[in-house]
Amino acid sequence: MIDASPVATGGLPTSSAPPAPHRERPDGAVVLRLAGVTKSYPGEPPVEVLHGIDLTVRRGELVAIVGKSGSGKSTLLHILGTLDTPTSGTAMIAGLEVSRLSDSDLSGLRARRIGFVFQQFFLLDGQSALDNVANGLLYAGIAPAERRRRAIEALGRVGLPDHLIEHPPQKLSGGERQRVAIARAFVSRPAIILADEPTGDLDSAAGREIIDLLLGFNRDEGTTFIIITHDLEIAARLPRQIEILDGRISHDSCPEVQA
Repeated sequence: MIDASPVATGGLPTSSAPPAPHRERPDGAVVLRLAGVTKSYPGEPPVEVLHGIDLTVRRGELVAIVGKSGSGKSTLLHILGTLDTPTSGTAMIAGLEVSRLSDSDLSGLRARRIGFVFQQFFLLDGQSALDNVANGLLYAGIAPAERRRRAIEALGRVGLPDHLIEHPPQKLSGGERQRVAIARAFVSRPAIILADEPTGDLDSAAGREIIDLLLGFNRDEGTTFIIITHDLEIAARLPRQIEILDGRISHDSCPEVQA
């Protein structure tokens, strides 16, 4: 676990796993930028979670965010995904300043540009795997038949067997459910996918398969990934690792990306 890892002393371990299949360098276009971002929640005194975060992520990057429980990494991910707003500072997503967008504009931005993968899957048990994925296009203005076609294509891309696409999530294994969740995140072809502990509920073999799948999307589609993980072997497979400590970035393995 991360509490006992070398991260706490300023370094990530190397991994014996094969290196991530990625471009030597991102193409230079900035897709996410935070400047002086803070986040606090009401209370006596207020609960301060993030303190002056400056972060730039470029198109095609593979980024791991690590940190102890309570360090602020999930809050950071929520701000990057426009699921939460900074208390102060600015958040730019795809060149748009989040604070200037209406709720409907934010929903449209998430629908078009950002995909989410969570540890708990968040699939609807009353619907088939196919319908869960097709629902990822509900707000994209796409006709039902085309949503279904794209959902079948996405499920094939993540390797879910054809005979399982009509199964509800409760009849699938953990690894199969996560494949469905990844297909749902990817079905709209977003430029950015944010993953919060995507292998946390899986065994090590299934977890490695899921990370291989995500790395394949980066290699083949140029998708930008930001992955929160407690698994340091997974973090070491990604070209860029960022450690969050007490609401601040305490280590960034690629500080030149900020330039």
